[in-house]
Amino acid sequence: MDKSIQDLLEKNKVQDLENFLARRHTLNRCNSTMIYLFHIVQSLGILSSSYSASTGDPNFLWAGIGLNMFASIIQIYEKINSDQMKRIYMDIQAIKNGTYLDESQYVEMESGQKPSQTNGSSSNLSNNNLS
Repeated sequence: MDKSIQDLLEKNKVQDLENFLARRHTLNRCNSTMIYLFHIVQSLGILSSSYSASTGDPNFLWAGIGLNMFASIIQIYEKINSDQMKRIYMDIQAIKNGTYLDESQYVEMESGQKPSQTNGSSSNLSNNNLS
């Protein structure tokens, strides 16, 4: 019985590692795109606002404000992705060090799984993993 539990946990580690590496790759590519997009949208917002100031046209002012708000939202998502990548990296390190049990809470909640109290150092296993 202990051997089957150990095999199940090892299989879970390998699957999680594959998922973590794929997720980090996707987040990295997404963040690269969002960084460029942020600067383009923010520059367009500044340009629009500057044009509005020189012509006195309030429509361009509101367009500039809207573009800058959109740029801020892009930046927020980029920061969220960066935080997720850090958390996933910590899980990858836990797998490498042999202290990993299950995904950290932040990643589990994001992926729609039931959150647990595990962070690589406790021994709390969900019932779903053992049945």
